Amino acid sequence: MAIAESHREVASTHTGESEQIKTAYRETDSDTLVLTDQRLLFIEDQSETKRETQSIESIFLSSIDSVEVTSLGPEDIDTDKLANAAVFGFGALGSLVMLVGFFDSLSPIQIMAVIGVGILLGTLAVDQYYDAHQTDEGHIEIDIHTTNSLSNTSVKLPLDKQSFASELNKTVANDRP
Repeated sequence: MAIAESHREVASTHTGESEQIKTAYRETDSDTLVLTDQRLLFIEDQSETKRETQSIESIFLSSIDSVEVTSLGPEDIDTDKLANAAVFGFGALGSLVMLVGFFDSLSPIQIMAVIGVGILLGTLAVDQYYDAHQTDEGHIEIDIHTTNSLSNTSVKLPLDKQSFASELNKTVANDRP
């Protein structure tokens, strides 16, 4: 997540303006979110030979003076779930060590039980690991400076296209007198 000069040029070309106050982007699965002054764009094709810029909502907000990016929020990692993943992972590893070390002295039922416990603990470890990294899919926190309000509005917006547009419109509507 960073401020990108190359995307600044693409956004400026699309909006027909020579300069933008702020341009920020965060890469998602296949899209790049571009937040420019008074317009939300998604650059759909990031190939070197062809760049198609598409406006998803054509969000022109006449009451907004400027949109200022204050922070780009990364995924928050849940350390408790990460610790759980480590514990379950070591448990699965312990089951494997027990299976290899004591294979000759275990009965078939005990072998199946150790394998079952190892698979269960391994599955829980993987599940907890991915859960720890998916607590927040990312957000952009922006300050909205409006002409009709004495105070500025700060809002944290999700990176989902529809949710972003909906939340941004709600915030601006609430801020109008």
